[in-house]
Amino acid sequence: PWEYLAGGIVVSLLLFGIMWSMATTRARANTLALSMTDALWRANQTLDRRVNERTEELTRMNAKLRAEVDEREQAERARGIALEQEARRSAQLRALADAGLGLGLLPDNSLRLEYLADRVCRIVGCAHAIIALATQTSAEPPVMASQQPLAAGERRRILETVRHWPRSPEAVVLENPWQVGGAGTGADGAAVDEGPEVLAVPIGIAQGGEIGMLYLVHVADGRYSEEDRALVRQLTLLAAAAIRNAQLAEEERRARLQAETASVTK
Repeated sequence: PWEYLAGGIVVSLLLFGIMWSMATTRARANTLALSMTDALWRANQTLDRRVNERTEELTRMNAKLRAEVDEREQAERARGIALEQEARRSAQLRALADAGLGLGLLPDNSLRLEYLADRVCRIVGCAHAIIALATQTSAEPPVMASQQPLAAGERRRILETVRHWPRSPEAVVLENPWQVGGAGTGADGAAVDEGPEVLAVPIGIAQGGEIGMLYLVHVADGRYSEEDRALVRQLTLLAAAAIRNAQLAEEERRARLQAETASVTK
C-alpha cells in the first residue's frame, strides 16, 4: 500500500538528513579545529617574538647597567687609590719636616746618621736602611736600621755585603747588588738568590763633600717610586746640611778657642 511506501520514503529522508547533518557537523568541527590551531600557533609565534624582543632589550639594559656600575666602581677605586696616595704623601712630607727638625737637635753626627737611617726606613717603608761612610774603616760596621727582625748571622751577611756595593753621585737602583762576589755568589763566595731591590742615595752637599752612601733594601717584591727617591734625597740633603752645620760650628768653636788661647799667651 502507498502508506507504507510513503512511510519508508519519510524514514529514508530523515535518515539522510541525520547523516548529512552529522557529516557537515564533523567537517565544520575539523575546519574550526584547524582554524583554532592556526590561530593558536600564530599567537604563540607572536608571543615568542615579543618575549625574545623583550629579553634582548632587558639584556642590553643589563649590560649597559653593568658597564655603568663597573665604570663607577673603577672610578671609585681610582679615587680611593689617589686619596690613599695623597694621604701617604702628606704623611711622608710631615715626617720629612719632623725629621729635618730632629736632625738639627741631635748632639753628634753618629746619632744623626742613626736617626737618618731610622727615619728614612720608616718614611719610605723599606725593610732595611744602611749607611756606609766615605771614611769608614774595615773595623767599623755600617750604620743600620731595620723594620724587620733579623738574625745575627743575616745581619752580619748584609753588613758585609754592603761594603762591596758601588757608590754613585746620584740616587740609583743597584742591579744585582747581592751578587758582589761573582755571578750568583755573595761577598763570602756563598751562593745567594737575587735579593730585593736596593736604592743607593749619596749623602752629602756640594760644599761639604761626600759623607757616605745610604742603601735602602726594600721589602720583597717592593719597588721605589720617583716620589720615594725625591723624599729620600731631600732627607739625605737635610742630614748632610745638619752634619755640615755641626762641623762648621765645631770648627768655629775651635778657632775661637785657639784665638782666645793665643791672646792669653801674649
